Amino acid sequence: MMKREKQDVLVKADPAEWFARARKDVEFARMGRDRKLWVESVLFCQRSVEKALTAYLSVRMVAFAMTHDVLRLFRIAQGDEAELGKWADDAAWLAAFKPEVPGTATTAPAKLPPAGPADLDRALGFAQALLEWVGERLPPPGSN
Repeated sequence: MMKREKQDVLVKADPAEWFARARKDVEFARMGRDRKLWVESVLFCQRSVEKALTAYLSVRMVAFAMTHDVLRLFRIAQGDEAELGKWADDAAWLAAFKPEVPGTATTAPAKLPPAGPADLDRALGFAQALLEWVGERLPPPGSN
């Protein structure tokens, strides 16, 4: 049985809601720094980038398939706005930061990749910069 690829469609998503969620995920990542939850905080940054890109693509009315693939979303957004290229290395690095999920025949938890303070600094730096960039491109609240 072949796995079907999701089709790119114009996603009806509220950009302001996605952006607000992205900002919350960055806040959770910052809180994780105090508790030295490096891996979990990097993963929150990854979620933040995913949501910020969803907000951007939605407001720009760019068709895309809903996905958790940060690199795919980044490349679609980069096709709409070449300026994002300055973060291509960070996007690829963050997208590659994934837990190893065991086969479906096991109940073992996913193995988390190693991470430390430098990894969190890089992830937070990228997520915060992207949030600022996306925020500048969203319509002001209440302007619908």
